[in-house]
Amino acid sequence: MHERTLTMNKVTLYLIAMVLLISLVACKSGEQKASEEAAKQPQTQQGGASTGAQEQGGAVDANKAEPDVDNIEIGKAVDANKKVSDETDDFVPSDTVYASIKTDGAAANSKVVARWTYGDSGQLVKEDTHTVPAGGVAWTEFHIKKPGGFPKGQYTVSFMINGDDKGKKTFQVK
Repeated sequence: MHERTLTMNKVTLYLIAMVLLISLVACKSGEQKASEEAAKQPQTQQGGASTGAQEQGGAVDANKAEPDVDNIEIGKAVDANKKVSDETDDFVPSDTVYASIKTDGAAANSKVVARWTYGDSGQLVKEDTHTVPAGGVAWTEFHIKKPGGFPKGQYTVSFMINGDDKGKKTFQVK
């Protein structure tokens, strides 16, 4: 009988060990899935840069090569966050023309280029490049002003990030 009790104790210990092992594997698998899901979720990074203002609560995806462009605005003034505060597409020759681009999730060192052109021929007026603040939502501001005044006509500002076209806005000088 002593031998039978010993065998039952071994079986019981074996079953307990198997249940613990299965539980441990299941927990590790759940942790790995949670960790993989967390890695897929954007991580919040706050801060700013001299070329753009970053809004709080923005997120950055470490795997993203370039930011999303959420908005492009043209106007006569910008606010402290580098967002156009007096939006219009009609200007007079003496105006300063501001363009702001809103990006979300920029990787470090993403470059945004604003290319200002005049007329149907696309005559280059000015081209500027700024580094977009890494991560989060940010506005980056560009502007042009001509001391003697702009010739009347149609102008376009086109945006590229890391060499890819991201949108454009057309405006008139009357």
